Amino acid sequence: MQLLALTIPLALRGQQPKTAGEEFKNVQVLKRAPADQWFDTMAFIAGSLGVTCDYCHSSKFETDEGNPKKLKAREMMRMVDRINNDQFGGQIVVTCFTCHRGSTKPEGNQTPDAEHWMRAAEGPSSPHRTAQEFLNRYHKSLGGVATQAISLRVETYGGKGSARQKTAAVLIAGSSARITEHIGKDTRTMVRNGEKTWINEGQGWRKMNEGETFDAFEVAEVLTSDQVGAAEPTGAAFMDRIEGRHACVVPVTGKDGHKWLFFDCNTGLLLKQRQLSPSFYGDATVDINYKDYRTFGRARLPATVEVVNAGGAGLIVRRVLTRRVNLRLAPSTFQPVNR
Repeated sequence: MQLLALTIPLALRGQQPKTAGEEFKNVQVLKRAPADQWFDTMAFIAGSLGVTCDYCHSSKFETDEGNPKKLKAREMMRMVDRINNDQFGGQIVVTCFTCHRGSTKPEGNQTPDAEHWMRAAEGPSSPHRTAQEFLNRYHKSLGGVATQAISLRVETYGGKGSARQKTAAVLIAGSSARITEHIGKDTRTMVRNGEKTWINEGQGWRKMNEGETFDAFEVAEVLTSDQVGAAEPTGAAFMDRIEGRHACVVPVTGKDGHKWLFFDCNTGLLLKQRQLSPSFYGDATVDINYKDYRTFGRARLPATVEVVNAGGAGLIVRRVLTRRVNLRLAPSTFQPVNR
């Protein structure tokens, strides 16, 4: 599962990669940035300021009209370029995040941090298990879930105004899924069967395009029982803290790119995964937080899943209302038929 766009660099395919200045309109500062890293670079900038894309952009991304924040962002990028060129020989050492740290206004004053001193007092530490042992322990905790029927409430926090809400029912069996969403009085149903996808928004079934498919079935991806899959460790586990809990972090790579997996050092439960995508400034990130673990059948699964993606919707919180596992689902469940 990958929520940021991952592409194979053109250079690895024997082609000369385009720059952003060659590929896109009205790029004035980052013309030399690789075009295939452009959207992840925008996500990196948005995440550095703790905003989503519409903070600087209107619906017409290439225009400058009515976008004073976009013009200010260009000034800041030029400042970052000058610092890196003058002080670090052109290497990208300073980025937007260096000062902003998730806020639109950089803080000039220090903030006392009790957690900092607690971590320092703990001294160096290392997990008692290897990276592979943490992955094995996690897979053992899943309890052999093959199918799921889930009802949930979805809350989206992004941009201005109150959170957007909807309810959904999700049926999952391997790579197949059926999702029925209720937004106010509107209902839509999406079905995925392997690589084939369909949608019914009240006017009959039609095939979905690639963009629709990616957005629609992301909920099934974050609620599938196995959030790790066949990932392979790419380095030794290291220590971190999440909400006061000791976390053992395992860097992995899989079919959908590089991730950091944060496991509770005591229970072995997955607390977070951080998806990494290379951008011009540094790795753009999407965090998926897993909370409120409960027992479903023989499996321990989260009842709350948060997706934090500044390059997307901002924050999406999914709260599971009911969840049943290992059901017998008819093959017709994952076909474009009314139920």
